[in-house]
Order: sequence, then C-alpha cells, then structure tokens
Amino acid sequence: MQPVPGMTTRPTTDRVKESVFNILQGVVRDAQVLDLFAGTGQLGIEALSRGAAHCDFVDQDRKALAVIRKNIQLARVEDRAQVHAGPAERFLARCAKQCYDIILLDPPYGGKILNDTLFVLNRFDILSPSGIILCESALADEICAPFAQGRVYRYGAIKITALHRSTGGTPENKKENAYDPGSFDPVTLGHLDIIERASALFDKLIVVVMHNVAKSPMFTVEERMEFLRRTTSRLSNVEIDAFGGLLAGYAAQRGACTIVKGLRAMSDFEYEFQMALTNRKLNPNVDTIFLMTSAEYMYLSSSMVKDIALHGGKVADFVPPEIEEEIFHRMRKDG
Repeated sequence: MQPVPGMTTRPTTDRVKESVFNILQGVVRDAQVLDLFAGTGQLGIEALSRGAAHCDFVDQDRKALAVIRKNIQLARVEDRAQVHAGPAERFLARCAKQCYDIILLDPPYGGKILNDTLFVLNRFDILSPSGIILCESALADEICAPFAQGRVYRYGAIKITALHRSTGGTPENKKENAYDPGSFDPVTLGHLDIIERASALFDKLIVVVMHNVAKSPMFTVEERMEFLRRTTSRLSNVEIDAFGGLLAGYAAQRGACTIVKGLRAMSDFEYEFQMALTNRKLNPNVDTIFLMTSAEYMYLSSSMVKDIALHGGKVADFVPPEIEEEIFHRMRKDG
C-alpha cells in the first residue's frame, strides 16, 4: 500500500484493520461501501478485496487522491472503485440518493469533524436499514450522533465505534446481544437456569444448539431445538438456533459479541477458559461471560439425565416439566 508523500497521514494499524473486518465479517460481501476521509484508501480497498460490490473513496487532499488511485490500481479493483475529490459534506450532498451498507469514517482526531460528519450522514439518509458505520477516533473523543451506538473497541489510544440506524430506543441503555452455545442433549434445569439469568442481562439471547460430527447425540438437532423452544417460550427475547462450525464465526455472522457459559465446578472453568481464549484469538471482538450455576444444579448434566432415564429412573427433578415424559419414554424406547 502506497503512503501519502509529504504528509503525516495516520495509517490504520494492522491490528485495528483486522478488528474492523472481524466486525464486518458476514456483511462485507456484495456490500456498497463508502470510505470517507480515505487517506491511502486502505480500508475501502480491503473491503473490495473481501468481496464488497463497490466502494466510493472520498478525500479532499490532492496527494491523497493520487495515492488512492495508485493503490486501487495495485490492488486491481478499478472496476469496483470510484475516487471523489472534495470535502465530505459536498460529496454527501451529491450522493443523497445513494444507499450504503458500510460507511468507514476516519477523520482527523479531535475537534468537531467526526460528529459534524455524522449529523450530515443522518441528514442525507444514505445508510441502508441494516447498514453499519465504523468510526475510528481518539479514545478521548466523545461521539454525539443521531445513530444507535453499538459496541466500542479500544486499542491503546484509539477506538473503533460501531453505529447503526436509531430504532427510537435509548442507545445509552442498550445491552447488546449474546449467545449461549451447547449440545443441550437434552436441555436440563441447569441449562434453563443459565438461559433465564442470561436473558435478563442482554437485549437478545440466542441459544445455539451446536452440531458436532465427532459426537453421537441421543436427540437430533431438530429435537433439541424443539425442546428448547418449548421450555423457553415464556422468554420473549430468547431465540433458538443451530450451528455446526466455529463459535467465533457464528458470532461474526449474527453480530453477537458475547458468549455466555455456565460453570458448575473448577473442572468446567479450566476447559471453558481455554475455549474462551481460543475464541478470542479467532475473533478479537468476542468476549466470554461465565455464570455460576445455581447451587441446586451444580451436580447436574445431560449425561446424568440420560443415564437415569435409560435405567428407568424418574427425571422430573432434572429436566423442565414440558419435556419430562418425552425424554423418559424416548430413552426407555432406545435403551
């Protein structure tokens, strides 16, 4: 990537760039992208290299514009890129009928430029309904904008702030989404305890039935999902889903940045700690929150429930009542 000669251009570091595209994973392909205050154009060009349909690059510095054009040629993405000269506000006024899925905003740090530009973006209404604005700014810079603020990612003295269309709520009270992955073969009262408590902490909790080809579950993915739907039907912000890949990849696809895991004992923590570090390595934007299982369920596991039912024991004290009889008769039949 060619730098801008004779300028103290502040290039986006590799760590921040990777974070930006971890956030955008799953939405960048086929997206319409706007790179404002483009500098060298590296973020917009990276978006094109990852499958974006088109990117508009905007900068008012003559040297920067020449470098952007050169970098676009080097990346061989000329057919999907367009460079625009002039102030950001003038460009936005001209493209008022355009609609962007991703807006990359990296103005000079400090001052009013960032917030002023965000208000102009809102005035011309060019962000698609499910679009995202990513702002790079100094850690101390306050963002006051007519958009719903999502998560803030901090890297030393700078931060990346994700913004979305406002839905009329209060962004300062937003708690974001989380997901609770597991095999749930079958769901137990211990699982339900964690689900109920986690659902009170987040705007939405996605309970994910994980499909592991290396395991031979007693119940199919569809059966486990149905058990979960029936036992969580009273929780309006709980969604049931299934997935068979990496958790870090699922989080990027769904826009959830927090994994919730229940812990029963120290042995659980050792394994889950390793998994949390691995997921964080694969996707730096994913955090893991551990909830201690309530004392009455410390000993409880799906394996224990299956073993009890298989040998004719009653499982009423271990599983939700909505599915007790079904689990018992199914286990007796298969056993």
